Amino acid sequence: MNLTEAELERLAILAEECAEVQQIIGKIIRHGYESYHPDDLDKTPNRKHLERELGDLAFIINFCHENEDVNLLNLTAHIERKSQTIQQYLHHNVVTPTE
Repeated sequence: MNLTEAELERLAILAEECAEVQQIIGKIIRHGYESYHPDDLDKTPNRKHLERELGDLAFIINFCHENEDVNLLNLTAHIERKSQTIQQYLHHNVVTPTE
């Protein structure tokens, strides 16, 4: 396996953050962006939860880059590639390729 404890920890955090993003996406699909948990006294909408979870995910992606788990140039190249190939699978959105 040859992973350090630090690498394992970062991967565990990455997996957790991905799962949390998936969870809020499921809630938005079922209840909408502006819905909120009935027990939430602040009535925080799902959109805000999504923003928080995506921010947490962006943090750990950047943290993995800072620790050389992933290469930022490679990530950027994959973002560009995806922006060019995703359109054929979209029915309701238009992607402007990055430059």
